[in-house]
Amino acid sequence: MKDKTASSRSEKQSPVLRGVLPALCVVLAVFAFAVQPPAELFRGFWRILISDAGLITDPAVTGGAGAALLNAALVLALSTALVYGMRLPVTGLTFACLFMMAGFSLLGKNILNILPVLLGGWLYARFQGEPFSKYVYQTLFATCLSPLVSFWLVHLPGAWRFAAMLGSGVAIGFLVPPVAGYTVRIHQGFDLYNVGFAAGFIGLGIASICKGLGVEFVTELRWGTEDHVVFLWLLRVIFLGLFLAGVYLGCRKPKDYRPLLRHSGRSVADFILMDGAAPTLVNMALTGLIGHVYLLALSPFGVQLNGPLVCCVLSMTGFAAFGKHPKNVLPVMAGAVLAKSLLVAVPLTAPGSLLAVLFCTGLAPIAGQFGALWGMVAGFLHMTIVQNTSILHGGMNLYNNGFAAGLVCVLLLPIIEAFQNRSKE
Repeated sequence: MKDKTASSRSEKQSPVLRGVLPALCVVLAVFAFAVQPPAELFRGFWRILISDAGLITDPAVTGGAGAALLNAALVLALSTALVYGMRLPVTGLTFACLFMMAGFSLLGKNILNILPVLLGGWLYARFQGEPFSKYVYQTLFATCLSPLVSFWLVHLPGAWRFAAMLGSGVAIGFLVPPVAGYTVRIHQGFDLYNVGFAAGFIGLGIASICKGLGVEFVTELRWGTEDHVVFLWLLRVIFLGLFLAGVYLGCRKPKDYRPLLRHSGRSVADFILMDGAAPTLVNMALTGLIGHVYLLALSPFGVQLNGPLVCCVLSMTGFAAFGKHPKNVLPVMAGAVLAKSLLVAVPLTAPGSLLAVLFCTGLAPIAGQFGALWGMVAGFLHMTIVQNTSILHGGMNLYNNGFAAGLVCVLLLPIIEAFQNRSKE
């Protein structure tokens, strides 16, 4: 009965709304073939598939910008085909999840290393006796641990590598849904990157076991600086397309958009279901633009757009359909920038710092629920904590900032509650 209801809802949706994700696939593919000759493109794509993928790896350095974008197009196409093939309606969660899939294909995911994880999620659904459609989004998010699959491919010999790739990927896909169902109760919906929080604990367990067996996860920084113009135009096309789609669907005046800003963003805040497609698409363009402008403001200091930074911006854009908007992301970003300005051990323009300022917006619901000041505190704490979390899972959890954000919630929410109780007395 639920599948029939979902199917009927999907059939009633605007073709423009349902066309956004396929259009993004096309845009990524067009850019891929435009910036790299076909022979070089496919050689680079193959290098991406057979290389390490842990934090922080820019696939544009490994195989070229075109190959990285081709990988993103293929991963997004597969993810979209899964969701659309199940006849699920396009919601804010759809955009949040699939924009993350596209974005993180520029920071570690690839069309090969996600497959065992997807199989694990499907097996978990079979184990529970429920349709895979119930777990498809959690399974797609679970591919944040797919660098572990690539690690075995690169570092194990012979047939052992394939057994380890399949076994670890299936285990990840099987374990993440139940763990993520529990962790959401810990942060109470204030960490938008809930699966990243869950994956951090799973990654910690895996890394600890592997270390006990003598296996150390070692990743090297690959940070591109040569493809700024390509990614600049890519983001401009995406933002313009989203904005025009929103205007076409009816968000033509500030009063059409303003009601969306009243939401705190606390999960579950699906803007498409609550406010409609038009203001949501405009919000995606505007929120993503905030991250983009922040990076451009740092360009005089040597910051150049690359795969990981575009990943951050696309993640902000996607979750602007599921909790983020300008009003609740800016205070958190301000707190993170303040922290990095005061804590000078690592500069604001360092790779990890750049990622953290944009990804800390996973804590945007704190600003939306409790005000800008607490949002700044959350961003400040996030910037300090995230510097020390990647080592716990060996860089295998691509959603490391989601893990750190969950820890911020564990620390900060009781403090906020204590202050609120005090003010009521």
